[in-house]
Amino acid sequence: MQAAALSLDPHWQAIFALLPDHQFIDQLSWFEHQAALKSPANKNLICPLPHWGCIAIDGPEAATFLQGQLTNDTVNLASDETVLAAHCDPKGRMHANFYLHRRSEQCFYLFMPRATVTTALAALKKYAVFSKAELSDISHSLAQFALINGTETTLTKLLTADESASFITLPVNNDQHLILVESAQALDFVNQLNATAFDSEMLRWAGSSQWEYHLIQQGIAFIQPKTVGELIPQMLNLDALAGISFTKGCYTGQEIIARMKYRGKVKRRCYPFSSRPHVSSDSLLQTLPIGGEIFDQKGKSCGLIVSAVIDNTGQDSTAYGLAVLKVSAIEEASNLSLSLPDSDQRIGIQLSHLPYSLDDEE
Repeated sequence: MQAAALSLDPHWQAIFALLPDHQFIDQLSWFEHQAALKSPANKNLICPLPHWGCIAIDGPEAATFLQGQLTNDTVNLASDETVLAAHCDPKGRMHANFYLHRRSEQCFYLFMPRATVTTALAALKKYAVFSKAELSDISHSLAQFALINGTETTLTKLLTADESASFITLPVNNDQHLILVESAQALDFVNQLNATAFDSEMLRWAGSSQWEYHLIQQGIAFIQPKTVGELIPQMLNLDALAGISFTKGCYTGQEIIARMKYRGKVKRRCYPFSSRPHVSSDSLLQTLPIGGEIFDQKGKSCGLIVSAVIDNTGQDSTAYGLAVLKVSAIEEASNLSLSLPDSDQRIGIQLSHLPYSLDDEE
């Protein structure tokens, strides 16, 4: 499989030089001898995330500014607390969704795929002209890592090993954390990990592919450049993931989002899927572009792909992803398919259950 090019900041180039042999496939990293994504042995993993970015909002009016823009409650968010949230246009369509973290009384971080940072920042800045809040892209000054299945004991040992890192516990699963290190200290952090945590087998390196798979299994998808302005928050199940406050008051797009809850019905929802077609892994990658269409048994488009990762560790490639589908198509889920590029051939997909319930299903 041909590795897709990924532009790395200098500190990430230095970091990956210290890590096990790896390659980048479709912008995601894979480490040599990495276990299959769904392997039950995948515990205490740490994943470098060069493809993730961060926006900082800092200032005496940061909380009130964000309160009028985001789907979740920022005024009542406690320091060091993290929730899911989104920023929408007046029609309720998302510019971006992200992990919203209150760093301090006046400072908030928005963590999201790096490819959407520029668009998200520009959309927020349109509304920040008269607020005492400074917005900036700090992606280049941070190195982000994901800690998957990390216990409290693991965190304690990591904190002892290197006090330069800060840990953010993410919502949905308490055993999932983001590790933040300033780029200037990131190399020392990785050296310290290699000298301590990995010698004791407390942790194992895994690629960002493992992080993406982990998100898919949790039913968490993020807006990418090809889906900007296409989806309302409920289509990514943010209401079921506590990413929307229906009591906080007005914010941009709130009227549409609230109407969908109280007067309408969500006609599209996000579901995890997998596929094991008998095609080359290169063809499979081309088949799963973000924004790619999914078809029902009659050949009509019934949804689109919002995240995907290809596991090529076994004899046959396996695709995992999340798709926003018409709720009406779920009844015919056994007949859903994807089209191969430049071909009339289609490959079937299998839906799996979400790890949480939707209001529609109650």
